[in-house]
Amino acid sequence: YLLFSNFSSPTSSLISIIADDIDCLINNSYYCPGGNPIKMSNSDFMAGIDGTVGIYYRCVRDLLPLMKKDSSIINISSMYGVVTPDFSIYDSIEDVSPINYGVGKAGVIHMTKYLSNFLAKDGIRVNSISPGAFPSKESQKNKVFVSKLERLISLGRIGNPEDLFGIVSLLCSDASSYITGQNIIVDGGFTNLKGIHRDEIQ
Repeated sequence: YLLFSNFSSPTSSLISIIADDIDCLINNSYYCPGGNPIKMSNSDFMAGIDGTVGIYYRCVRDLLPLMKKDSSIINISSMYGVVTPDFSIYDSIEDVSPINYGVGKAGVIHMTKYLSNFLAKDGIRVNSISPGAFPSKESQKNKVFVSKLERLISLGRIGNPEDLFGIVSLLCSDASSYITGQNIIVDGGFTNLKGIHRDEIQ
């Protein structure tokens, strides 16, 4: 039984409708107020932390009794849990991934490592995936922005949803039975070239 968690509501109602044990839990929820990091209110900052890492924690905690031995938990983090945004490619601070998003996604990676050790005795593997350079369809309408972003990526292009299928399939399957506590970055090389334009090294 594969459960793809993509919600911000309490998990109690979800538990009541799950009839089978869970083989793989994929956490991909997100809600996060944005804005200028210096002007952000305390409540907005903390809402972003809860909306990136808090909801994952509650989901794992509440659904753990339904997890089978040798099952897998996959937490979706972000490249911005590993590196900071390049502010130079954005038109304004309001367009930049907000500070609470990056802090929360870094927390997802740490929580993944923590839980991987804690749950190892139960035969449950916990890993995270950090996608990078997967701008929304709305963001992709800004061709200038996409061009600037692609110059920061080793492979020279933004990501497509299909680029994540392979790693998700691997971590859900028995082929990854000896992989736990890892954060796997799927970003076309963005974090390798952080701060360097691709065309500057070619």
